[in-house]
This record gives sequence, C-alpha cells and structure tokens, in this order.
Amino acid sequence: MKQAITAKVVKITTNKAEKILLNSGFNKKQAQVILSKVTNFCQHWKILEMSLFGSVLREDFRVDSDIDVLYKFAPNHGWDLFDIVQMKEELEEIFGRKVDLVNQEGLKNPYRRYEILKTHQLIYRHEQS
Repeated sequence: MKQAITAKVVKITTNKAEKILLNSGFNKKQAQVILSKVTNFCQHWKILEMSLFGSVLREDFRVDSDIDVLYKFAPNHGWDLFDIVQMKEELEEIFGRKVDLVNQEGLKNPYRRYEILKTHQLIYRHEQS
C-alpha cells in the first residue's frame, strides 16, 4: 500500500521564514505571499527542502543583495540544466530580486558545505503524512 504524501511548510519554520523576510525589507503581506508561492514552487519542482543562507540572514543584507537559496530535490526528479535556469527565473520573480541557487547535493567543497549547512534556515520541507 502506498503511503500518502503531503507537502507543507513547517509551522515553526514558517514563523522564522516570515521573520527573515520581514527583516529583509518585505512587509508582512509580501512575506506571506512569498511563502505561499514558495510552497507551490517546491511542490511543482519536486523539492524536498528549501533553505535560505548568506546575507539574507545577516545584518549586511542590502537592497541590492541577492538571495541565496539552498534546495534538495526528491529522488528521480528528472530535471535538467534548462529546468534549473527556469527555476532560478521563477524564484527571482517570486522574491523580486536576483537569486543564487545551490543544490545541497552539489556542495562538494567541504568548507563551503559546512558553512552553508551550519547557517541555513529552512523555509520549506516536504513531509510524509
């Protein structure tokens, strides 16, 4: 028997994600809309987890800063490089600014991997129910 799978934004993470967006210059309504769009985006693109990292989480985040996004695909997602470019463009539309996409499985440099995984903040997780 197949197990039902549902996706949701983790409640505690939602509050943290909203706070991150509020601290980044978005108002409450914008933050809520962004998180809703991120959920739809992740469901469409078969993303298991999405996190923010980098300057968006720090005091040095500016109006011209990009948003660093860490993601992890579901197994056998089937996306290619052209799909990744499309994902980047869609996220830039959602956030209204440039986005750097980093695949968690592609983090080969151990120092960079350690730093990103130490500081990232989860904003979406696909959970089985």
